Amino acid sequence: MSGHGILRAQRQLLGAVLLIHVRVRKVGRHRLRSARLQSVDLGRTVGTGPHRSFHGFDDLPVRELSAKDDLSKRRPSNCSQVGEGSDLHRELVEWFKSLPPMLDLGGIRVVHAWWHQPHVDLVASRLPSGRVIDEYFLHAAYVKGSPEWGAMEGLTKGLEVRLPVGYSFVDHSNVERGEVRTKWWHEAPKSYRDVAIVGDAQHHCVPDHPLPDDYAGAPVTGTPVFIGHYWMSGIPELQSPRVACVDYSAAKDGPLVAYRWDGEVELDAANFVEAGRTRNQLENKMPYVVLVDDNYHHMDSCYRGRGGEFATAEEAVAR
Repeated sequence: MSGHGILRAQRQLLGAVLLIHVRVRKVGRHRLRSARLQSVDLGRTVGTGPHRSFHGFDDLPVRELSAKDDLSKRRPSNCSQVGEGSDLHRELVEWFKSLPPMLDLGGIRVVHAWWHQPHVDLVASRLPSGRVIDEYFLHAAYVKGSPEWGAMEGLTKGLEVRLPVGYSFVDHSNVERGEVRTKWWHEAPKSYRDVAIVGDAQHHCVPDHPLPDDYAGAPVTGTPVFIGHYWMSGIPELQSPRVACVDYSAAKDGPLVAYRWDGEVELDAANFVEAGRTRNQLENKMPYVVLVDDNYHHMDSCYRGRGGEFATAEEAVAR
């Protein structure tokens, strides 16, 4: 299997890797650090019926699997490349388990989806080494409702909130949802619509109602936070002066994006780089956006999805 195939399999079968290149000034010199964070799907499936279970590689059951967990159907190319339960699969799982769920590098912090200090503190207290995910923590994190499960859900999936009764939106997979990802970094949110992460065509489907009193999002103070997870598109932008997402859908043929950090506390969008191109070069692009309507919901933009962005009209039509 090619190196590209292995990387794609790692990204989609075992989890999302956040890769940030950080330029760090130290003793008058610059050195390059790579910080990798992951959202982990670990172990193997057992059985084929409705009561299949999910096991770690020590063969202790973690949880039962539903039909939506069948990777052979959701990610057939990855399963054929890696081979579920194969030596390569095990090797990749062990590598993922060796990576930290979050990193505090002093000048910056790195996490897959949400830097929420209570979650960070809990995970740090449960991992004696501070980094390696052991079997005990792994099993605890798969028990829905446990403190470990809640912390890892937040760190790797971000902050989601349930919409008020009677409201929903349709996601990019045409699935109707009553819970929505949020811009937890928002500095002055007032309503669900302010914080909802949905496509432009879905924005009006989210109510402009006040957020609940227990909404856990908060602006970032202290050192900057770098995240992935959110499948951004278009020209890279800062989420806030101290939050930057570098996930621009590279696993779906989007660009590989990085941020060149040089010690600043307030981030600068000019420091984004896309596969060697600077932000100034990116701003000269004129992407064509493909929108896809659902004929069964004529003129209802809640059911309109995005088919991608393209540099030329020819590429957009070919889509």
